[in-house]
Amino acid sequence: MIPINFEYTNTVFAVNQPEYQPLPAHTAINGDVSICWELTDVEIEKLKETKKLFLSVKTFGQPLQPLFMTTEVGDVIPLMKCESCEKETDIETMTSDDDSNWFCEKCWEELAPAMKADYDEMVKNGEIDPND
Repeated sequence: MIPINFEYTNTVFAVNQPEYQPLPAHTAINGDVSICWELTDVEIEKLKETKKLFLSVKTFGQPLQPLFMTTEVGDVIPLMKCESCEKETDIETMTSDDDSNWFCEKCWEELAPAMKADYDEMVKNGEIDPND
C-alpha cells in the first residue's frame, strides 16, 4: 500500500524527513487528517482472501487517537454539491450565498461579481430593501 495524492489533498506530511515517505493528506479545519491509500493487485487479492487489514500506528508512547477506515471519501471529508457546476466539493473550501446555496471556489469567483451587480440593481430599483 502506498499513500497517494487524491482530489482533496491539501497538505503533505514528512516532506523533509528522509526517514519517512511523504504522506499526502487532507487536513480539515477541525484538525482531522484523511489519507488515501492505494493497494496493489496482490494486496487486493490477499484482502479478498483473508478479509483482514492490519494497521500500525506510531504513537511514540502517547495515547492512541481514534482511527476510522473507509472506502468512501465522503465518509471522512464533508462534501457538498456546487449549485453551479454540481461538482462534489470539500465544503470547507466553498462559499454560500444568503439563500444557503453552496458554490465551489471557481464558480464563486465567476458568479460573485454578477450576483453583487444584480443585488445592487435590485436595491437601486427598490425591488429589495438592503436593511431587511
